[in-house]
Amino acid sequence: MKNTRIASRYARALLDFAIEKDLLESCCDDMKLVSTVCSENRELVKMLQSPIIKTDKKRSIIKEIFGSSINELSLTFLDIIVRKGREADIPEISRQFIEIYKDYKHIYTVHLQTASAAGKEIKTSIEGLLKKAIDGSLEMHEDIDESLIGGFILRWGDNKYDASIKNQLSKLKRSFSKKIYIRNY
Repeated sequence: MKNTRIASRYARALLDFAIEKDLLESCCDDMKLVSTVCSENRELVKMLQSPIIKTDKKRSIIKEIFGSSINELSLTFLDIIVRKGREADIPEISRQFIEIYKDYKHIYTVHLQTASAAGKEIKTSIEGLLKKAIDGSLEMHEDIDESLIGGFILRWGDNKYDASIKNQLSKLKRSFSKKIYIRNY
């Protein structure tokens, strides 16, 4: 079960402390690693959620897995989370930290959905247009959806721009289904 409120509070605390200690970039890399490991290793997440496994064992497992890969601040932070009994929230805390970090650094995640792989020219022109509208930097993710037929769908934040042929055909179909005509003409 996701507990976003608690996760965001812990993530915010780590962010503030990392800024204070001038380790923000390092902590962000560490939380990306923790998030990746948790998303790729279901057994680790199940172990963290297990009420049967003792806290000391969980702490030693976390230290064994991440001890040589992350900085001391991040490792101490994970240890505190485990000691507080919030180890099941570690995957969500790491994801929340990344989101809060992106917000703090004004990094916007943009999802580009196309029918086929977009060329470098298209990506750079889209990035150029978005940089004019967005104050910050962009992180672009590309998805391929052949059902779009052509064109693209662009999502960032709460915004969506749909320039796909599928959408245009759908609009055309809706306009024809209204059966607007003039009688006796």
